Amino acid sequence: MKKHSIVFLLISLSLLLTSCSGVVENSNFKTDGYILIDGEETVPEYVMKIGPNSISFAEFRYYYLNQKYELDGGDNNVWKDYPEYVDLLKEYVEDILVEVYSIRALASENGIEPDFEKVSNEIKEYKEGMSSDEYKEGLASYYLTDQLYEYVLQGYELYETLFDYYFGENGELAMTDGEMESYLNDNYTHAKHILVYPNTTMSDEDYEGYLNEILAKAHGGEDFDTLIAEYSDDEAMPSNGYYFTDGEMPEEFVLACDALGEGEISQLVKSSHGYHIIQKLPVETSDLGELKDVVYNQIFTEIVDEKISSIEIEYAPEYDYVSPFTVK
Repeated sequence: MKKHSIVFLLISLSLLLTSCSGVVENSNFKTDGYILIDGEETVPEYVMKIGPNSISFAEFRYYYLNQKYELDGGDNNVWKDYPEYVDLLKEYVEDILVEVYSIRALASENGIEPDFEKVSNEIKEYKEGMSSDEYKEGLASYYLTDQLYEYVLQGYELYETLFDYYFGENGELAMTDGEMESYLNDNYTHAKHILVYPNTTMSDEDYEGYLNEILAKAHGGEDFDTLIAEYSDDEAMPSNGYYFTDGEMPEEFVLACDALGEGEISQLVKSSHGYHIIQKLPVETSDLGELKDVVYNQIFTEIVDEKISSIEIEYAPEYDYVSPFTVK
């Protein structure tokens, strides 16, 4: 089963893992890094507080410098050329950390710990054939120490285990096929469409005639899938069409679908993407297996977002000095 897409684990799992005999507590992890404040190399006691958790400089630095490298490839001139992105980088890292600690909080509330057996098996596999020095160099290249790496990895495992707690076999929020079908009917719309991009090559008269020709064929009973293959510019649409919920489609598209009965075909619907001819479809039982992933990811995202909205954040004075030029 696919999991909710989360951004907080930035390092490759191909690195060796440290031993995980128990939960590593949030602490002020050791670090070789620092923040330059008025020319002084400063290591703050913490950078921010997310709920009751003080975020150590080492942990913040790990996320910050890895994300920085993703954006600049190690070239600090990028931030001189695009200074408007300096604050955006800090905000993005803050969002990552808030998501991480929201998941930790949800796991704690539900009595969930990381899957230590899974981690231990990965450790044994990855440690084969690598020296201690190579391992330490690998960690250092990602701004990690042994203990911090273990803590980050356990956060990742908490995410996996929390998702399974909700949606795995016999999970708290897992649905039967019948429940899933009802949920989809209540919360999702199923539709296919023919999309014609805005006119760039025809005269207005020819473009209008082209659209009306397709519309006439659609309403004249020609096979809709055949018309899609022949005329539609939407090459990304799955063969079974789109299942979508609130906020996922243009408003004009949604309103047109709402006005259709199952099997009905719309008139021309204009949106910012072009013109649509839409066929509304029922929920297909053959799609339930694939759609469980979609629905569970959506529900999980909503659970995490609700927790995020309840978390308070405080900043240490040193936070104001964080920038691509000061965090080392």
